[in-house]
Amino acid sequence: MTGEIDPDDGTLRVVRIRVRYSIRIPVGMRDIAERALEHHVSKCPVARTLSPCVEIDWEADIREESPDRRST
Repeated sequence: MTGEIDPDDGTLRVVRIRVRYSIRIPVGMRDIAERALEHHVSKCPVARTLSPCVEIDWEADIREESPDRRST
């Protein structure tokens, strides 16, 4: 997660938060993961609290892995 800060009349103010998810999921679960990510901002209490005054951007790196690879 990174943030962008902008001076506002001499006071620093967070204007944007960028979140980057790195997710490993089982093969065949991409649709479910993408649906969950589409709704996460609207269901996240912190995002809902901040979103009226702070822009929240996100991206996700989703990697499908077979079960034998996830344990390593």
